Amino acid sequence: MSRTIDRLNEQEFDAYADDMAQMASDLVEKIVVLADKYDVDRDFTVKSFARNLSLTVQGSTFQQYKCKEEDDG
Repeated sequence: MSRTIDRLNEQEFDAYADDMAQMASDLVEKIVVLADKYDVDRDFTVKSFARNLSLTVQGSTFQQYKCKEEDDG
């Protein structure tokens, strides 16, 4: 089983945190672009995405989730 973030050393945690921050920024940008594409309120779209993701996380597990990169390898 994979380790949790409390098992990362300081250098690994800093890199992990930087990657998470960049991913969050990239995701928000994609959501805003989608809202603009369909002329839907940006705040509504971000909140709607967050709500839907939260509901998905509450009822799902991602331990066996297959990423595209894993399938290509």
